[in-house]
Amino acid sequence: MMTRSLLLTAALALASVDAATKVAVIELGPSGMVHRTNAAYPETSAAGVTSFFQALHGRKLQKSGMTVVPDLFNKPESSVVVSISGADLENMPQLNAMMTNDEETVGHLKCHGKKSKSILKGVGKVNSVEDISSLKESVESKAKESGLSGVSFEVADKEQASEVDAQVSGMIKDMKKSCKENGNKVVLHLMVEDVTEDEGNEYTRHRRLQEDDGDEENNGYYGYKYYNAYGELITTYRTMFQIQYFNVVLWTSLGLFFTVIYSFTLMVGMPLMPDTLLFGESAKVPLDD
Repeated sequence: MMTRSLLLTAALALASVDAATKVAVIELGPSGMVHRTNAAYPETSAAGVTSFFQALHGRKLQKSGMTVVPDLFNKPESSVVVSISGADLENMPQLNAMMTNDEETVGHLKCHGKKSKSILKGVGKVNSVEDISSLKESVESKAKESGLSGVSFEVADKEQASEVDAQVSGMIKDMKKSCKENGNKVVLHLMVEDVTEDEGNEYTRHRRLQEDDGDEENNGYYGYKYYNAYGELITTYRTMFQIQYFNVVLWTSLGLFFTVIYSFTLMVGMPLMPDTLLFGESAKVPLDD
């Protein structure tokens, strides 16, 4: 039984490396509903992506450390998650460009593994489309609804991927033009489940090495660990940056707190005496007899 569970865990870990779920956040109407942060990398978890979707409509607090955040006051009327799974972004050049181009989008999010189904569970109202010709109509219909909703489509083969690329890119251009003319405040989240994982940058490779190390049992470096509902490894391990940041904030706060207390103590114990200018002899005006 133990061996079977270990093999299943290893299989899940390997499966999560074979794919990546990428999200491009696009404002179709007036801008200012979503803001880009100074986070260096778009990597996050499936729970983080779901929290951003829900925080955009004030339904949940967003997880920290993400590249995009919703505006506190300027909220969208509608948000549509367009999920495309089973595709290779190399076969969809226009959508692939949206996943890397910062000019056409507000920001990007990325989580390792095939997480589109897990993310859509937190969306709620999701329509599954089987015919590519009805994809645009379904998305435009969802954009007229208030709140958060979604549309999912699964690509069958390489030829259909090219058709989806043309359909979705053209749909986004048409909806941008329509929303700007009518003043509709709509945010579109283009979520593509890429079947080929990008080896990207050093941060991505470092995250994978951490997950590989966490697969070993009784690893004292990681301590307690478990897999959450999204299939992601959760540990009590903290990076060096998190440790440094915690200590800087902790000791700076304590230093400021004790400085304020000491200042109040000096002010309370300050000696009081009559003002020599108001009550002294120099303040008395001589009177003529």
